[in-house]
Order: sequence, then structure tokens, then C-alpha cells
Amino acid sequence: MAPTHADVPQEHELELVHVAVLFRHGDRSPITRTIGSRLGMNAKETEFWISRLADLDDISRLNNGTCIVNADDVTLPSDSPRHGGRWPCGQLTAKGVRGMQGKGEALRAKYASFISEVDPKKHVYVESTNVRRTIRSAQSVLSGMFPELFENDDDERTIVIRADTHSRIAPTHSYELYGDLAIVLADDLKKHAPKGLGEATARVRKIAGVETGRRVPWTGLREVLTCRQEHGLPFPEGLDQELFDQIRGFDAWLWHALYGKRDFCFNSFRSGVHRIYSHLNDIQEGKNPFKFSLFSGHDNSIVALIMALELQVPPMIPNYGAMVTFEIFAHRTTGSLFVRPLFEGQEVAFATHTHAALCPFSHFQQAALRFLQHRTNRMSAAL
Repeated sequence: MAPTHADVPQEHELELVHVAVLFRHGDRSPITRTIGSRLGMNAKETEFWISRLADLDDISRLNNGTCIVNADDVTLPSDSPRHGGRWPCGQLTAKGVRGMQGKGEALRAKYASFISEVDPKKHVYVESTNVRRTIRSAQSVLSGMFPELFENDDDERTIVIRADTHSRIAPTHSYELYGDLAIVLADDLKKHAPKGLGEATARVRKIAGVETGRRVPWTGLREVLTCRQEHGLPFPEGLDQELFDQIRGFDAWLWHALYGKRDFCFNSFRSGVHRIYSHLNDIQEGKNPFKFSLFSGHDNSIVALIMALELQVPPMIPNYGAMVTFEIFAHRTTGSLFVRPLFEGQEVAFATHTHAALCPFSHFQQAALRFLQHRTNRMSAAL
């Protein structure tokens, strides 16, 4: 970190006071069961995915170090979180547990000096959507950050995870909407359709058996193929890596076009932005006693937040475990706050401060408030 701009102090003048991370859950089984007549989950594949899920030993170990409560700090019954798919679909795999534990270990290493001063019971805040794979992903990250807490079942050494029954850090629309993006984004596709979309659509219809007249479910197709690739299952005959890369690119374009629509993003994700904004703004207000905050969400949580805050990230679908990080610094003399956003460990800037990622905290506040006041601003402009 070597800023040279007048509005940003030098590194030695700043002290890290808080790290907040929003991450996507880890590797999971597919959510979509059927793409077309030639691509669907049969009984044999269902058994395969059951064999890949996190086992009881993994789950028991993760439960040792955490206590799951709701927003009112009431302990949740074990059957309370949603499956996030028709079992065994949408479940965290054993690979997902290991991957997210590795993410926690990486955070521990990156912020070693900072974490050494952190009491995990007092200074770590953890929130998750009320879905099993995100809760277990949060547990896995914590087990990598604080492995000593997961060695024994000790109620005095557990970290609280707040499973938000409203899942505010995820967009509120249904998963089925992704199957209708060709309708929702019809005008965008007419004007700015990605190159090669027509040819790829024809190929996918033939390979997956998606009949004419039915829309190609790009999101469902992409996530099913991703799951297959992650676990060494073959793609359907005729579908190669080049076409898969196109499919991922098309889906990323669709998602960014969708959440780039301010009205849609506002209506589906204002609660998420408000949640993150309130939590971080409390640092400036002196109301946030935590030093490390973890928010366990979904791929669309990350895309929606990036679009809402106008962070300078190109169109993409976040990988399993992808992280948006906000490092909060205080000036050692004045106490003024500064923020540095990162995506997957790389610095990213706000639209109002493109010359450097590290910037006065006000740029985060302004970006969040511009979004949260979108409806008011739009109505005022019309008057």
C-alpha cells in the first residue's frame, strides 16, 4: 500500500481497525436437476452427489466451535436453516468444507498481526443467510481462522453465527428468475447481445436437449457444468471447455446487466446494502465493538453488492469462496477513517475514487447512500 494522492495518508500514518468480508459459500452440489432432455440428474448422479457431501464427522467438528442463533440471539433448532435446494441439491460438499477452511487459514495468515490481538468470542461478528451451505461455509472459514476453538466441544469457547431468517445479504428475488433473464433483459439483448450468443444457443440446445421455444437456462446450465467440472464428471458429448467458457461469459454478462439495472438492484438488494452499510457505519459512530466481520452469502450477494456500490470490477460470476473485503483504517493522529475495498485479494476502487482503492471512508458511505436513496433521487428528478 503506497498511496500518493493528497486525500490519502501514507501507510505508516494508518492503523487497521476492522476487516469486513462478504464471501460466497464453498463448493456445493448442483441446484438445477434438469437442463434439457440430454442433461439432467439421474439416480446414479444423485447417489454420486450424496457421496460428495460433507459427512457427519465434518459437521460435528464444525458444530464444536460455533453456536447458531437468529437475529434475536435465540439458538436455532437443527432443522431450522433452509436446504437451499431439494436435497441432496444445493448442499455444501466435503470439498467445500476444505476449501472454505483454506480460505479461513488464508485470512489468518494475511492478517496474522491483527488477528493476534483479536478475541474471537468478543471481537468477531459472523452473519449468514439462513441456508445450510452458507452457515457451514461460515463455520468452515472460522475453523481455518481459529482452529483451536474447534478441537473440543466447549460451550465457553464457541463463536456465535447469526443465521438471518430474512437472508438480507442475498437478493430477495426467486432463483427461478434466472431462467427468465431473456425476457427480463430482452431490450438489452436486442441492443447489446454478447458476440456469439446465437451460435452458442443453437449448440447448447442440441447438446443439452433444450427444445425450441424453451429458453436456455444459462444460469442453471453454468452452475451444473461448474459442479461437474469441480468433481471430475464429464461434460455432455459435444460440450468442450471453449463452449463452457462462453457459457460462463454469457451468464456473467446477464447477471451484470440484471443487477446493473438500478431499479431492480434497489428493489431486490436494498436490505443487503443497508445491512452492510449500517454495520460498517457503526464503526465511525463508535457503536461497533467488533474487529473482524464475516458475512456468508451467495454469488448473487457479491455481484449485487459490487453493482450497488459501483465498485470497479469487470463482469464475472464469483467462484466458490470468492470474497469482497473492506479494510477499515484509522488515522493515528486524527482518528479519521479510511477504507480499502478488495475483491479476491486485489484492490478495487469506488467509482468516485478510481485513482486508488484506499480512500476516505466517506466514499463508501456516499456510494451506499446513493444506492439506498435511489428511489428518492429518481422520484425527485421526475418532479
